[in-house]
Amino acid sequence: PTQRNLGNGWNAALEGRNAAVLQSDSTDSTTLLDGFVIRNGNTGGNGGGILNTTSSARYNNLVLADNLAVNGGAIANIQSSVQITNAVFVNNTATTSGGALYDSASTTAITNVTVYGNTAQNGGALAAVANSFEPIGNSVFWDNRGNEFYYNLSYSAITYSLLQTENAGQGNITGINPWFTNPYMVAGFDGKWFTPDDGFVSTYRSPFVNNGS
Repeated sequence: PTQRNLGNGWNAALEGRNAAVLQSDSTDSTTLLDGFVIRNGNTGGNGGGILNTTSSARYNNLVLADNLAVNGGAIANIQSSVQITNAVFVNNTATTSGGALYDSASTTAITNVTVYGNTAQNGGALAAVANSFEPIGNSVFWDNRGNEFYYNLSYSAITYSLLQTENAGQGNITGINPWFTNPYMVAGFDGKWFTPDDGFVSTYRSPFVNNGS
């Protein structure tokens, strides 16, 4: 499915009820989800918002908010190849690893993504295990709790991004507040994502403006 009329906040919301909101099993690279809010997923397993298993998938223009899982509060990828572009991960929780994202034996390419206020014991933003790899660019990681990143036999190549913890990747900015407009009212006063009053809009103080690749 796709949904593309984002300009006036008319984005569809997919909500979970004691399960992962979406599950993808053995899909191919033609799979595309575009322009959705995925929220309130809750599972005692992996992937509160999205669970990919032996799949290839592309996710564009998404918000993943207030999801809960053991691993991968928002998204868990198991033996999968995933692309995430223009997305927000906010207030997701994993009771063990990967508050926003959990990769196991997977590759996830991340571009133009904001990862803010997620929580886990290991990797509040991201946990990667079992020979996973994440090329990450032009993204912001801030206020994630439980160590920002966690790796076990895995690694990320992070460039031209803003991070709270030190990272030597090319063009990275570390330890400087991103100065979003209002990260405590993330959908803005109108309560609709993808509108001008969203809380994760940059300001004149935002250090990442004009510093991307």
